[in-house]
Amino acid sequence: GTYMPIVQEGLLLGSGLDTYANIFPQNDYIGKYNAYTKAYSNLIVDKPHSMYLMMGLGSGVLGVGVFIALIIVLLAQYYRNLMNKNLTSSMMILCVILIAGIFNDSVIPMSIIMFCASGCLASYGDRELQV
Repeated sequence: GTYMPIVQEGLLLGSGLDTYANIFPQNDYIGKYNAYTKAYSNLIVDKPHSMYLMMGLGSGVLGVGVFIALIIVLLAQYYRNLMNKNLTSSMMILCVILIAGIFNDSVIPMSIIMFCASGCLASYGDRELQV
């Protein structure tokens, strides 16, 4: 496919953030024709339409690993404070965005919401819950 040569070139560190349009083979007209129909075969492909693939291509395995580690830390903090009902909505927002990221790329408004939800979860860190 189209992604394997791109992934292999910048596997560890990636090719740089927001450089997808530069590294994607824009002259692959047959592939574009098969994917987008004839009307869009001249389209410039600038996003992989997967948040994780975009992170991997931009910042490599190290960048995706750091992102996943941060998510695991947030999940662990949430489950330690599971009884806190104020965090449930933030956790649901974060999970929905992370699942949607499999099939869609990150856009600025969604990133802001994700970082706000993550901040709400992280702010409860190791606090003792008062009941």
